[in-house]
Amino acid sequence: MYELGMGIEKNFSQAFAWYQKSANQDYAKAQYNLGIFYALAKGVDKNITQSKFWIRKANENGYSGSSVF
Repeated sequence: MYELGMGIEKNFSQAFAWYQKSANQDYAKAQYNLGIFYALAKGVDKNITQSKFWIRKANENGYSGSSVF
């Protein structure tokens, strides 16, 4: 909701924090989103190494949308 601003003001930092919590619990979609946030510097400094790490982790956990890495 924070990322899209649906019913609440957009806040990429808050969205990143929630994705991080979910990603740490092995939720593949959140891992993928975290990778995208790192790649696009949404709510966090750009970090391609972290982006690749999280997108690969999402792929390992079965998220098919992350198979490009």
